[in-house]
Amino acid sequence: SDAILFHGRHINGRNVPLERDPRQKWVFYEEDPPSHTWRNKKDSFRNWFNITATYSHTSDIPLIQRRLRCREKPEERAARMVNKVNYATGKDGRALWVVDECVTPSQRERYVEELRKHMIVDVFGACGKPLCNSSSSCLEELINSTYKFILIFEKALCHEYLSADLSSILSANVIPVVLGLYDYSNMLLEGSFVEARRFESPQMLAQYLEYIDQNDKVYNKYIRRKYSMECVPLESQTFPCQLCHYLHLNVKTQKEISDVKRYWSE
Repeated sequence: SDAILFHGRHINGRNVPLERDPRQKWVFYEEDPPSHTWRNKKDSFRNWFNITATYSHTSDIPLIQRRLRCREKPEERAARMVNKVNYATGKDGRALWVVDECVTPSQRERYVEELRKHMIVDVFGACGKPLCNSSSSCLEELINSTYKFILIFEKALCHEYLSADLSSILSANVIPVVLGLYDYSNMLLEGSFVEARRFESPQMLAQYLEYIDQNDKVYNKYIRRKYSMECVPLESQTFPCQLCHYLHLNVKTQKEISDVKRYWSE
């Protein structure tokens, strides 16, 4: 074959060929952050690869399908001023956190533990209560009927890393509260989300969320701002198409990555 794709965090010394044909492309593919890639890995494969496919913009094939470009719909500017719907009706000030990885490099679980001392945070998933049922609409129904806030806290604090959780709730009647090193303001419109890192402590974040909870006008302003956005992916091609395109353009190009572990740790 012209290329072999290796999923970074599943690499071990037993599931790779003994040597690479110099004309062959070996692709290091990884959507997770480095802290999840190198667990219990030996270093024998550092110099195997000659193409990278990660969420970093420095990769040969950047995996940026999760990233969005959002702008305000022109027709929404006037509509937001006259929208009389009260999106806070029937809701209280609780936050929802859906999480399946309970111990993480970002220590988000510690942040939530401290946050829960100052406000109610209901935890669902493997680290909390079972999440209703397997229906795809289950989560959105739960959000729309009950919660004003949803925590989107990343498992690793890495620049450019963005999970798929945020984009999945943009259509729901809820304010996303984000925690990560991604530049959220470069993707979403200001006033459509709350960023935890802008507050000095979980207590101060809880106080601000309580302020929103006590002011329907403020809550509605956030939701209308979020609903006024139209978002498109930064990359419309799927990864297989990206890979095929790259291989066709670089069929005669030969390169090596001297140390992929060092590359995917910086």
